[in-house]
Amino acid sequence: MRDTFHDELDRIGSVLVEMTKLVSCAMSRATTALLEADLTLAEEVISSDAEIDRLYRETEDRAFELLARQQPVAGGWICG
Repeated sequence: MRDTFHDELDRIGSVLVEMTKLVSCAMSRATTALLEADLTLAEEVISSDAEIDRLYRETEDRAFELLARQQPVAGGWICG
């Protein structure tokens, strides 16, 4: 069970690294578009943001699911 947990954490980490690279590239391209007043490049950067957004949503969902599966099960102990 713990191996599965760590494997899933590794997968999430890999996607976060990929997202970081995509954002870094987008920031560089956006800066170039701004400095050169390149509207076409700016539109390309905006269009490519959909992929970053998709990865973000998928990673967030995966992380919440992983955390939910790791929560301890409520016990039968009642105070009183």
